Amino acid sequence: MDTWSKTLIDIVKELNTNNIAYVLVASGALKVLGVEITPYDIDLFTTKENVKKCRKIFEDIAINDMHVYKDQSGEYIEFQAILNEVPIEFCELKNANFKDTTKVEFYGVDITIPNNTIESELEKNREL
Repeated sequence: MDTWSKTLIDIVKELNTNNIAYVLVASGALKVLGVEITPYDIDLFTTKENVKKCRKIFEDIAINDMHVYKDQSGEYIEFQAILNEVPIEFCELKNANFKDTTKVEFYGVDITIPNNTIESELEKNREL
């Protein structure tokens, strides 16, 4: 198992232990779907309350404080961490609705990803 995959599994197990709903997005979602890709980081979205919980849970690997991120759609809280030299972003998802997600088994662990097709995830990554 590569370092990125091991890191994802370790993080998700901790999220599951703490009953934190999340969704893995971007290139990470593509990887768990079986696309031959090497993601740079792990992008996890969850509720504002859960971002705050994650900051406490992952305090030992966090590289910054929780802060506000602004873009054209609004303001969100987030923080970054590093584990096994893999950058991880914990980001708020406004109006988080985890009904439009699916679980994919990845090295024996269920990973929650958006309920889109591989093609739509690839298109999002092409736009970045």
